[in-house]
Amino acid sequence: MWRSSDFPNSGANRVLNLRFEVIDPPWLRSAVKRWLKHRLATGTKWNTAHANLEAMRRFSEFLATISQVARLMGDLDRNLLVDYLSWCAALPVAAETRAKAVGGVRLFCDDYRLNGWSPRLPATASIARGEAPTAPDGLPRPVDERVMRQIENEANLARLPLSVMAIVVIGIRCGLRIGDVLSLPLDPLRQDSTGQHTLVYRNHKLDREVALPVVHEDVVELIERQQGEVRSRFPDGCRWLFPRLTGNPDGQRHVPYPTLRGQLQEWLESCGIVDSTGAPAHVTFHQFRHTFGTRLIESGASEHLVQRLMDHRNARSTRGYAELSDQTKRKEFFKYTRFNNRGDSVLLNPETPTGDAEWMKEQLNRAQVTLPNGYCTLPLTQPCEMRNACIDCDSYFVTTVEFLPTHRKQRDETVVLIKKAEAEGNRRLVEKNTPLLKRLDTIVETLESDV
Repeated sequence: MWRSSDFPNSGANRVLNLRFEVIDPPWLRSAVKRWLKHRLATGTKWNTAHANLEAMRRFSEFLATISQVARLMGDLDRNLLVDYLSWCAALPVAAETRAKAVGGVRLFCDDYRLNGWSPRLPATASIARGEAPTAPDGLPRPVDERVMRQIENEANLARLPLSVMAIVVIGIRCGLRIGDVLSLPLDPLRQDSTGQHTLVYRNHKLDREVALPVVHEDVVELIERQQGEVRSRFPDGCRWLFPRLTGNPDGQRHVPYPTLRGQLQEWLESCGIVDSTGAPAHVTFHQFRHTFGTRLIESGASEHLVQRLMDHRNARSTRGYAELSDQTKRKEFFKYTRFNNRGDSVLLNPETPTGDAEWMKEQLNRAQVTLPNGYCTLPLTQPCEMRNACIDCDSYFVTTVEFLPTHRKQRDETVVLIKKAEAEGNRRLVEKNTPLLKRLDTIVETLESDV
C-alpha cells in the first residue's frame, strides 16, 4: 500500500491510499508498481494514478478468467489484448468505466515499450486509440428540484453536524467538486475591492487556483463558524477547514470522501427525503455541482459565465448544461396543455416533423416578447394590434397552468375594482372591466380543470 502522504506533490484530495493487493499475479503487481511510480514522478496526479490502478485491477481480473496462463510480460501479446477488449465490452458497467479500463491497460503497455522496461514485451502488444471505447458525453444529472427543496429545508440542514452542513451548502451554492471542498484551507475567504467575499480554492482536476465570487451570505457564515470550531480544536493551528475527526491529532489530514459520503446518505435517510415516486432519494455530492450549473443556465446566465464560474477546461463541458436546460424546457413546452382566452385548447404534438420548429419559434418569442401571464404566438415579424393588451387578443395569446396563480390574482383584483367602481357609480369602468372578468373566469376555470 502506498500512502499519499509519502508523495507530497501528488495532489491527492480524495483517495488517500493505493492498495496493490488487488493486483494478481505478483509479477503483474510489481510491474504496475514500477509503472505508477514513474507516472507519479513525472507529474501524474494521485487520483489519476488510482484510476490507472483500477484499470490494471480489472485487467488482472480478466487474466484470472482465461485458460491461457500469463506468467510474465512476454505473455501479453496482441491476441490477449484483443480478448481483453471483448471482455471489457461485456462488463455490466457504465461506458466511462469501460473506457477507463481499456485506456489504462493501453497506457501501461505503451509506457513499458517506450521506456524499454521489458524487452520481452511483444512489439505488437498494443491497443490502438481507435480500438479503445470512448465514453459518450453525458448530460449533467442535477438533483430534482422537488428533492432539492427537501435538502435545502432549514430544519433538515440543521440536523447535520456543522462541518457537514458547511460542506453541503458550499457544494450547492458554489458548485465545487467534493475533493476541492474537502481540501479547502482553513482561511479560504478573501475580500475584493468592494468588500464582497471571494472563495479561493484549488481546482485539483486542472491543477490551478481559482477565485470564486460568493453571493450567498450563508456560505460565509458557515465557513466562519467552521473556522471557529477548527481553531478551538487545534489551538496550535490546522491547515484544513475540514480536518478529519478521528486519528488526526495534529490536524494534518482532512475529512476523507468515504466518510462524508456515508454521512450524507445517513442524513438523507434520517430526514425522510424522497424522490417524485415517494422512494428514498439517492443523491451524490457531485450532483450538487450539476444542480449549481443547471440553476445558473436556467436563471439566464451565459454559457461563458457558467464556464468561468464552474472552471471548466473547455466549453463542451458547459454546453451540456445548456442542452439539458433546452431539453427540459422543450419537454415542459409540450407537456402543458395551452389555452387561449376563450378556454379553447391549443394542442401541439412534439412527434410531428414540425415539432422542433415549433419549439424554436417558441424560444424566439420568449426571448423577445415577455408576458406576465402567458405566451404570445404572434410571429415576430408581424406588428401587434392589441398594444400588449394580450388577454383580449383572440388570435395569438395562449397560456398554461404555470400561470394560474397570476390569473387568479388578476381576477381577484378585477373583482375588487368592479365593486369599487359600482359603489362609486362609475359605469364606464364597470363596463370596461366586466368582459375582462368573464375572460379571466373562463381561463381560471379551464386551467383549474386541467391541473
